Amino acid sequence: MNNERQNLIDEVRQISASDNERLTLHKQQLREEAANSPVTSAAVQLVNAAIGEVDRALQVWSLAEDYLSSAAVDDETAFGQIMAICGFAIRKSASAKAILTRHSPSLRGYPSGLDPSQSIRTALRDYTVDYLRGGYIMYQRPGETPPVQYADHPVLQAEATRLSRKLYPAQPNLTSLSFTSGIAALDTVMDVLAAYSIATGRINYIGKNSWIELRRRLNGRSPEHFQLYDDSDPTKAAELIAQPAVQSVLVEGIQNHPQMRVCDLAALRRAALTLQSESPKFLVIDNVATFDTDVFALLANPAEVKAKVCFVSAISGIKFLHNGADCAKSGLLTVRSSDEFSQFVSDVIEARAGSGRAPAFEELYACGVDTVQSLASRMKRYDRNTRLLAEELEAFCKHSGFAQVISPWLPSHPDHRRALELHGHGGRFVYIRLTAPDDANGEHTLALYRHLADQAAQERIPLVAASNFGFAIPHIHVVRHESIGISLRASLGSVNIDMAKRTVAHLTRGIDKIQSSRKIPSAMQCLCCRPQNPSATASNESPQYKRE
Repeated sequence: MNNERQNLIDEVRQISASDNERLTLHKQQLREEAANSPVTSAAVQLVNAAIGEVDRALQVWSLAEDYLSSAAVDDETAFGQIMAICGFAIRKSASAKAILTRHSPSLRGYPSGLDPSQSIRTALRDYTVDYLRGGYIMYQRPGETPPVQYADHPVLQAEATRLSRKLYPAQPNLTSLSFTSGIAALDTVMDVLAAYSIATGRINYIGKNSWIELRRRLNGRSPEHFQLYDDSDPTKAAELIAQPAVQSVLVEGIQNHPQMRVCDLAALRRAALTLQSESPKFLVIDNVATFDTDVFALLANPAEVKAKVCFVSAISGIKFLHNGADCAKSGLLTVRSSDEFSQFVSDVIEARAGSGRAPAFEELYACGVDTVQSLASRMKRYDRNTRLLAEELEAFCKHSGFAQVISPWLPSHPDHRRALELHGHGGRFVYIRLTAPDDANGEHTLALYRHLADQAAQERIPLVAASNFGFAIPHIHVVRHESIGISLRASLGSVNIDMAKRTVAHLTRGIDKIQSSRKIPSAMQCLCCRPQNPSATASNESPQYKRE
């Protein structure tokens, strides 16, 4: 068994051990609850049924470990089936935890005979209404201002805190909130900032290359409160946040956009340190592909900042944190805590509740199963594979002239050095744009997408044709942007090196076939699947990055 296969097994064992410890603790608590209840009570019947769910979840984890460790399963099959086998185990475990939480009041700190949704214990002497599905506890305090305050639901709060501690272990004073998705987290922040802008008249800026779902929301908001800025300039955000009329700026660490520009966080830090504003400012970082970057460490510490600046990290890549099994889409919003911004957190909780953006327990329990060690191990392969994909595709396209490859992993990218210095990697996917001639209407890119998916099924290559990313196995997706047109986004996941090379060869054959059908001269083979010939690769110069 080679090292990569052993690493995969170790990752699953770490996740399994961590999850089993938690499930076993719940099982023990349930037994104690049953022991103190009358044998004929409904509580005992529910406890016994819940214990059965725990046992079945533990058995599925054992099944996953045994499958991946079996000598009868070759490496390609093990890596190709990891999403299926571990996805089932994660979902089974999440279901068991949700059943325990909903039907075992003692696990939530409530007396066993009290309905958890109306427990006065969570509010001490204050009158409360606990809305589980809305994700909040509402405190109504007569005579106080404000008379109504919102607090996060204890279960949602506990899971969000567990996630943020895995990502930001060195950062104190963080408040984290969970959402149905990353987009839901950012939408909720925008709702709150819109309300603040009505009162203050200040402007919120969103990058023109940000998620289309966010930019479409601007149509329903007043243009004097939300405007787009040119985030193809990595220093523009720092320039904007310093302006007195600006309330907030939203940036992406590494853009999920064909340009894949890398925000200059160092410039943002300098801007935050020199701010003189009396009014609060909000710097919101969308970490779609940089979920494991500690942005709070890169940006200024509140003690160093003279002005009131709230740093907010919105992670739409929580999907990376469940073994790449695509089990949940939950989003995480983390705020640098301070008394000055406690009302902002309360307002976000209220806005989340009113919009129905609080996640279900099953989503939360599924999205955070990775341990710190298993995540780091898998992402090491993931990043190696993304770099391989970028370099091999660029080498292929350099000789064929069939496509342009965009990735900060490549020295030809203008933000190559900044990406490696700030994030330690060049992004988690690669963008491909067909050229010679340019595929203006996207017809041939769509044909390539369909061809790659169909051929992968025939050749038994585990390739996911879906809009998501963060998978344990390779993925492709067609993306359309108004100013650029259609591109193909691709990643190799965290598969072993042999499967990674096989998938790269599959991609290059597909590009060759589709482009050759446009009566373009046939391309050379991909470098990773043909004998190396120095004379055939005389030039090592990379093609110039095309700025849009």
